[in-house]
Amino acid sequence: MLGDLFYNQGRVPESLRSYRAAIGILGGHHQLMTEIGKKLIGAKKHRAADFVLLNAWRDEPSWGVAPGYLAINHFQQSDWENAERYARISLAADGDDPVISHILSSTLAEEGRFAEAIQWRENAIRNGEGDNWEQWSTLARLRLTTGDTAGAGAARDSARSRATSGDETRRVMEDFRPY
Repeated sequence: MLGDLFYNQGRVPESLRSYRAAIGILGGHHQLMTEIGKKLIGAKKHRAADFVLLNAWRDEPSWGVAPGYLAINHFQQSDWENAERYARISLAADGDDPVISHILSSTLAEEGRFAEAIQWRENAIRNGEGDNWEQWSTLARLRLTTGDTAGAGAARDSARSRATSGDETRRVMEDFRPY
């Protein structure tokens, strides 16, 4: 709790010391390690996050949360190969996770694997991200990239219908000029 208090106050070095002390006192339970790993990602302490999350995953290999955070950690570092690897491991444990589906789709798009990216973007939309206009807009761009103009138009219309402000609607439409 002390580590979280320091972290929320922006006192990252103190929070990291508190987390280390908590691990020393409480041991390396996988849920504690995963929560600390998540905070380390937020603090841009990527190597430390990897270390903690890999230990959490070794402790509970069937639990997909630690590999999911490893995917996020590697995605933030533009390490597409490892982001994909850990996202697939996480999704093997929970194939309906919309956040990790989003991470995998974005990773595959960065790798130029647009058809695969579409499948995982659709999975994210199907499993909880369907109200998010940005997900639909991204799907529309992916479909355009693969030459599916009809599918892109339908996804664009879905994005536009979910936009809640004029600025969001403008952003959706700007992505598709002169489409």
